[in-house]
Amino acid sequence: MRALRAAAVLTVLAVAGVLTAAPASAHAEWLGSDPEEGSVLTELPAAVVMTYSEEIAPDFVDTAVVPPGGEPIPTVGTADGVDVVVDLAGAADVVAVADQAGEWQLVARVVSADGHPVEHTTTFEVEPAVAAAPTPAAEPTPAPATSGPPSVEPAASAAPLASAEPSPISSDPVADVADGLPGWAVPLVVLALLGAGVAAVVVHLRRGSPEA
Repeated sequence: MRALRAAAVLTVLAVAGVLTAAPASAHAEWLGSDPEEGSVLTELPAAVVMTYSEEIAPDFVDTAVVPPGGEPIPTVGTADGVDVVVDLAGAADVVAVADQAGEWQLVARVVSADGHPVEHTTTFEVEPAVAAAPTPAAEPTPAPATSGPPSVEPAASAAPLASAEPSPISSDPVADVADGLPGWAVPLVVLALLGAGVAAVVVHLRRGSPEA
């Protein structure tokens, strides 16, 4: 009897030693995401990939996204080995608020292949890029106001040319000469002309008389 009891005790101790020496079973852990947690994005990504340390059971994936100041919106998460792909572009309710700026949260509840549940919340910022304001075009300077249409001064007409008509020939040379002289010189001119006429008559008579 004592021998049997001793053998039983040794067996229990051996089993306990084996169990104590066995390493503790490890569970799946969240390792990271794409985009990375805490990222600042200019727009909401079409999908988010969450990576774990062990494979995830495809039938036990539950995901939701929380917009800034909003309520959780259910999304579709697909397990692919150690990755879980969360589709954001395919959720109409998410697309409707995709332009909201601020902190977004992605909540994922999954179960690893060994049956251990894992829950994690990933956060990232969405800050749309601000477009530069267009430079205002320079306004044209208005023309000064006028009370009426601008007056156009007619060009000065050229003075008419004097007609080049020949002066009539006077039949009275004495009168022509007298017209250009002062009044006191007219008698002198008349006497000079008479003297010249008398002298011409005397000369003519002398040439016509016979020589003695």
